[in-house]
Amino acid sequence: MRLGAFATSWARSSRCTPHNNCVEIRFDANSVGVRDSKNVDAVPLKFGCERWTAFVTGLVR
Repeated sequence: MRLGAFATSWARSSRCTPHNNCVEIRFDANSVGVRDSKNVDAVPLKFGCERWTAFVTGLVR
C-alpha cells in the first residue's frame, strides 16, 4: 500500500476480507495511527514516524 506523505482518512490493504478483519493506518505530520477495522470507535494506537519506519523495515527483513 502506498500513500502520499499525509493521508486524511484511514487506509487499508486491498486484500482485506469483506468481514472487516483488517488493520487500518493513517499518517499525520508526526505519527502513524493504527486501528482495527472491526472497532473503529476505539482509540487507535499511535506510533512516531521513526518507530513506524523501524517496524516496517523489520517486516521486510
